[in-house]
Amino acid sequence: MIIERTLSIGKSILLGEIDYDLSPQIETDWIDSTTYQQSNANKTLQSISSEIVTQSPEVIETSVEEAKHNFYFTIRFNEDNRLLGFVRLNRIDWTRRSGNIWLLIGNDVDRNRGFGTEALNLILKFAFSYLNLYHLNAWVRENNMIAFHFLEKAGFREEVRHQQTLNITGKSSDYLQMGLQKQDWFQLTKLIEIG
Repeated sequence: MIIERTLSIGKSILLGEIDYDLSPQIETDWIDSTTYQQSNANKTLQSISSEIVTQSPEVIETSVEEAKHNFYFTIRFNEDNRLLGFVRLNRIDWTRRSGNIWLLIGNDVDRNRGFGTEALNLILKFAFSYLNLYHLNAWVRENNMIAFHFLEKAGFREEVRHQQTLNITGKSSDYLQMGLQKQDWFQLTKLIEIG
């Protein structure tokens, strides 16, 4: 589903609509960046992602509208509306009330400033409170400790380890499926509000 308005406004960021003229190329450039490839993607995933995001807006919108299983948002800085990244809820299974989450802060200068944490908190609230999902998955490479701890801090736990499934620059590594249950997220947010 394409959100054609601002979804949520946090302290520093807002989640808003995708600009189909600019967003796909920006996302492709960020995914193709050396920093992103070294920390997150393998060549297979990178080329699939680039192919998907450069589809025409009409193709994306048609497939999303038909399926109703994907939500795409930009992450923008409140002060100047500058594009910081993207966040997605995709592969939503409405019967099981589950889906996957993907988040990217594009430029190195915007990382480690709390934007990703704020975006993750906003999209989790949207997923669990508004969409009434019960479970979310996120995927991370085993040696990407920054992403692992980022998700763990939000309550995600390792659920499945796909052993030696990624081959990056000739070296095999595990791919981790991390999950977060709705009740665990609510418990964690209550503790944060109390603390």
